Amino acid sequence: MSPAPPSTEDLARMRAEMLGVGTEADVDLKLNDPGLVRLLKLWRDKAAGREMPAREDFQPPEFGSLLPAIALVDVTYDPMRFR
Repeated sequence: MSPAPPSTEDLARMRAEMLGVGTEADVDLKLNDPGLVRLLKLWRDKAAGREMPAREDFQPPEFGSLLPAIALVDVTYDPMRFR
């Protein structure tokens, strides 16, 4: 039996350790770009109180004109890889 995938919190911690950064988000982002403001609102709406939304929470048309700038990353856990 394969181990359960890590929790969102574990993923955030592992990502932060790999990048050498903290796990706390700057919730007071001061964005000037209207597209980033729209993307952040969409992200927070989809997260619905969770640390981050799931891939299944999004449909490509929701991104509108931002879609060309969006990249998805597939994460595997044993070994940990990002592709």
